[in-house]
Amino acid sequence: MKKIKKIVALLIVFMPFIAVAQTDQQAKVFFDKTIAVLQNSSLQTDFSVTYENAVTNDSETKQGKLLLKGNKFYFLLETIELFFDGKTQWMYMKEVDEVSISEPTGNELSDVNPILMIKEFRKTHTVQFDADDVASSQNRLLNLYPFDKNADHFKVALVVKASTKQIVSIKISFKNGTSTLFSTKNYQTLKTLSDATFVFDKSKYPNVIINDLR
Repeated sequence: MKKIKKIVALLIVFMPFIAVAQTDQQAKVFFDKTIAVLQNSSLQTDFSVTYENAVTNDSETKQGKLLLKGNKFYFLLETIELFFDGKTQWMYMKEVDEVSISEPTGNELSDVNPILMIKEFRKTHTVQFDADDVASSQNRLLNLYPFDKNADHFKVALVVKASTKQIVSIKISFKNGTSTLFSTKNYQTLKTLSDATFVFDKSKYPNVIINDLR
C-alpha cells in the first residue's frame, strides 16, 4: 500500500510535466504537418511586412507577393523581386534596373523568405502551443523558442489555419525591442505553377545590368 501511495504521489508531482511534454509533442506534430503542406503545395499569397521598434515607437509596413513551389519561390517586396529556381537566385532591383545572380545558402534564403525561414527554425527551435491556443479554434497559435540563447530573437509566434495548415502570420520578436510581423492575405493553393515563374527572364528587362556573383 505504501508503494502504491508513493507511486500515486509521484504521478501527481510529475503530472504537469507529463501534460506539458504531451502538449509540446502535439505542437511539433501540428507544425510538421504545416511544413509538409508548404513543401508539397504550390501557393500564392499577398502579404504585408510590418517592422516595429518598441523603444522608439516607430513602425513601417511594406506590401508584397509570394509564389512558392517546394523549394522554389518568387518574392516581390515593393521594388525588389527575387527569383529562386532551387539553385540559382536572381535579385532584381527596379530602382537601378540591376539584377544580381547568386547561389545562396539555406540560411541566406531563409533570411529573405519567411516561409522558408520557419522550415529552418524547425531544426533550431522548440515548438509549443501558445497559452491562449484553443484546439477547437479556427487558427492554432504556436510559439518557437531558439535553442541558442545567444540568438538575436527570443520568440517566433505563428498563427496557422487549423484545417488547411496555411500560414496566417509569423511574428519574430528580437531582443533589441524590435519585431517583424509577416501577415498573409488572399492565400491560394494552386494546382499548377510553371517552373518558369521562378527564373529571371531577361527578355522582360531589356536594359537590365547583370551582376553575376556566382
